[in-house]
Amino acid sequence: MAEAGVRSEGELQIEEHSGEGRALAQMPGLLTRLLLCQLRAVGMNEENKEGASSEGASDASAWLNALPQRIARPYARWLAQSLRVLASAGYVSEIEGGWRETPAAREIESAAVWEEWAQRTEEWGEARSVRAQVQLVEATLRALPGIVCGSVPATDIIFPASSLRLVEGIYRGNAVADYFNGVLAGCVAEYVARRVQAEPQVRLRILEVGAGTGGTSGVMFERLREYAGALEEYCYTDISKAFLLHAQATYGSWVAVFAVSIIGCGARDGGTRDGGGWVRCGDCEQCVACNQGDPADVADGEGGAEAQWDVDHE
Repeated sequence: MAEAGVRSEGELQIEEHSGEGRALAQMPGLLTRLLLCQLRAVGMNEENKEGASSEGASDASAWLNALPQRIARPYARWLAQSLRVLASAGYVSEIEGGWRETPAAREIESAAVWEEWAQRTEEWGEARSVRAQVQLVEATLRALPGIVCGSVPATDIIFPASSLRLVEGIYRGNAVADYFNGVLAGCVAEYVARRVQAEPQVRLRILEVGAGTGGTSGVMFERLREYAGALEEYCYTDISKAFLLHAQATYGSWVAVFAVSIIGCGARDGGTRDGGGWVRCGDCEQCVACNQGDPADVADGEGGAEAQWDVDHE
């Protein structure tokens, strides 16, 4: 039997009554209530506040129907999904021509929910593996009104002063991320081992797409160390320059172990797709796609990669 939250041979367990187990059980409902409160803050104005607090007001849900005009256009789809989440929780209901707050939602007060959040996060503090998620979600939720109204770039909150400190712990140092990073690295190492056994002189190239903070990369490098002589190149790519600079500072030493190249997506052929970056995997034996949203971002060259591994542990 594996210990709670510890990976062992294809097994991931999170003890229900551990700090992490409680956090994972309690967090979704609490975050949904906080979402309601923050969206209410976006939709409210003085007129709506008076209407919401007046007994027998003709429309105590005016703030809900004001949201589409107040939220920046790039977040329109996000708003639609958020309303669906609130509806599934029983806090809003769709009516002809808009939305209405339910009686359950009217009982929820922002100050009380934030106070509960503070109490819960203190209880969860013992769970090291969810600490990063708690810190990131609190920072983004508190800034949510400014973000969705377009006055505050989301990247300013997620990457304060261009720092990766709020996101690094999402991709490593917690039970779920470490488990999947380990499984992925094990699969790739097994593939390389088999190729080396069959062809002792083989020289392999590996392309990692969307390497980001390097949470997967670091595990991969350690697992592949013993096969350094068989690796012609390990190509670490991301569309973000900030991630690439981070990679150079963090993983630059691996160049001496095996040829690690750090490039932006599309840098090899200068191509872009729909204004974004894309990479060609046809000249690599393995393609590792981490958190890859669109398979079309990884374009096959002639023949394609012999093996492709995709992992998304968000």
